[in-house]
Formats: sequence, C-alpha cells, structure tokens
Amino acid sequence: MTEKDEFSDIFKNFEPKIDSDCDFMSRLSRSLDAVEMVKERNREYVRASRRMAAIAAAAGFAAGVAVMLLLPYFADVFAIVRDWMKSAGMGPMADNAMTLLQALIVIAPTLTVALTVYRTSTLVARHQSLSF
Repeated sequence: MTEKDEFSDIFKNFEPKIDSDCDFMSRLSRSLDAVEMVKERNREYVRASRRMAAIAAAAGFAAGVAVMLLLPYFADVFAIVRDWMKSAGMGPMADNAMTLLQALIVIAPTLTVALTVYRTSTLVARHQSLSF
C-alpha cells in the first residue's frame, strides 16, 4: 500500500458533522463579539499606558527642574570636592568630575521620581481593573 492509498483511506472514511447555518452564525457572532471585547480592552490598556507614561514624564521633569533649582545651594559642597581633587593631584579632572557629579545629582532623583510614579500609577490602574 502506498502513501497515497493510506491518505485516501483516511479521507474516505471521514464524514464531518455539518451544523446548521444558525449554529454556525451564532458561534461566529460570539467569536466576533469576543474579538471586539479583546480589541476594546487593548485600546483601554494603550490609553492607560500612555496616560501613565505622560504622568511619569511630567513628574520626572518637575523633579529635574526642582533639583536644578537647588544646585546653587550645593556650591560649597562642590567647591570642597573640587579642592580635595586638586590637592590629591587630580587637578585637570576636577572640573570634568564636578560637571559629571552635577549631572548625576540631577539625573538620579529625576529617574527615581519618574519610575516611582510610573510604578505607582501602574499598580493603581491594575487595582482599578481588578475591581470591575
């Protein structure tokens, strides 16, 4: 018996059950309704994600501005560190190090605030979606 004959035998005995048109249409309608529900959920999720990202970006921006406004109050600390670096023989690198230190002092709280706000808003959104 060849491979073709084996397939012919399998399909010869196959008699699928054919449902009525009403059953098919009702199943199709339920499936389409389920697809629409999933699409709507995804649209809501995308809207909420964008809103959370915008809130986190605004909070991070505000934190960055606040820290930058406070930088002049740290001038004495920067001067002490710069003088220590010059006395330790790192004079040429002192100015670059101070610029890097100032950037890190601005970046660290900015990112911390932005990520914390995003995580918090994500938890709140998840809690709200579970309470439906």
